[in-house]
Amino acid sequence: MNNRKESKIILTIGIPTYNRPNEIDRLLKSVVTQLTSEVEVLIRDDSSDERTAEAVKKHFPRSDDRLVYSHGERLGIDGGELYVVEHARGDYVWTFGDDDEMVPGGIAYVLNLLKKHPEITFAWANYRGFNKTNPAFNLGGSKFFADGNDALDTLQNLLGQISTFIFKKDVAMEVMPLAKQQNGSWWSILVPVLHAFSQPSGRFYFIQGPYVINHPPTEEEMKRIGFHDNGFKVFGVNLYKIYKIFDGKFNRRVIRRLLKRNFGSVWRGVVVGTVRGNETTKGKVWEMIRLYWSYPECWVAVPIFLLPRPIILLLYRVYKTFVKRSFRDKG
Repeated sequence: MNNRKESKIILTIGIPTYNRPNEIDRLLKSVVTQLTSEVEVLIRDDSSDERTAEAVKKHFPRSDDRLVYSHGERLGIDGGELYVVEHARGDYVWTFGDDDEMVPGGIAYVLNLLKKHPEITFAWANYRGFNKTNPAFNLGGSKFFADGNDALDTLQNLLGQISTFIFKKDVAMEVMPLAKQQNGSWWSILVPVLHAFSQPSGRFYFIQGPYVINHPPTEEEMKRIGFHDNGFKVFGVNLYKIYKIFDGKFNRRVIRRLLKRNFGSVWRGVVVGTVRGNETTKGKVWEMIRLYWSYPECWVAVPIFLLPRPIILLLYRVYKTFVKRSFRDKG
């Protein structure tokens, strides 16, 4: 129905999805009007029923070569994300979470960028929260990072949003077997990101945008996917191991700052979970010591977890009161 055969596919919008028909409907509504003959949409549907397929048909009601749709056995978070990279026909793959949205003009901007700078190895597309106008991160404008160390040191924990990743497919495929070995970690997709950043001759671009609207998962959704039971392992252990795979490929101080910041988020998350009663520190303290013993922050955190829960709860309340008062005084 278009000139696909005469047009080279430059960009694939890769969307892994699982049992979220309403969200995929919202995402496709924001994408489909932006498509050109140089762009394809690749959906990997792990859903247990046909509701997602019906939602897709609303936006692609007839045979349409802008769409590649696959519905099969559940591959999981890691498998679905790697599937859309591996099966993309575009030179570049823009991975997209099924619960996010694309801002109008996103595809046009990215296409123009990739045509103008085909040497780009990886681009990071800025995002904003739902019902917010300011971007999540501000560098004062779109620009090239100095190198992979600069990109990693600047973005740090922002690399948890798959809707921000724009891969050069050939570079990502170089480490696909290694990425698949991390299946079950929730971080397999980070392997091609870090591999891209580790390329001495790579070019890495920051897109100020924002061109992505992020919808954070609800508490119900987090429970459905089992995150509350695996949060510590995902962030405290698995993410640490992913970064360690690339030990020696980045400036040591960059990796250390990244892991230090990650550890700070992890141990505070465990404290909050303990206070709420949905987290147990059993085994976690020793795991933190095993992985993060060389970080001074570890020896600040560990004594807190050795306290009785009522005292941890009291300290948490004092901390919250102090922080709220501090912000109120500043205001």
